[in-house]
Order: sequence, then C-alpha cells, then structure tokens
Amino acid sequence: MHLSKCYLQRRHLVVILAFLGFANIYAMRANLSVAIVQMTSDTVVTTVDGEQ
Repeated sequence: MHLSKCYLQRRHLVVILAFLGFANIYAMRANLSVAIVQMTSDTVVTTVDGEQ
C-alpha cells in the first residue's frame, strides 16, 4: 500500500534544490566580494575626541 502521493517527480525536486543552492552560492560570493573591498579600504574613522 502506497501511503503518500508525491506531486513532484524526484528530478524536478533535484532541479529546484540545485537552483536554490546555486543562487545561494552566488549571493554569498557577491556579498563576500563587497565585504572584502570594505575590509581593505584605507578609510580612518575619527571620533569627536580625536581618537581613531
């Protein structure tokens, strides 16, 4: 007796999960490249007291 009915075939589920995985990797790579640029910039923040 088959208890549950799957509306998506397994290949469609794999394609959806692969797409979400690649989208996640792309987003992390884009955010990391922006973060690296910000971490290596030569800006100095000075407070009102003159401290860095």
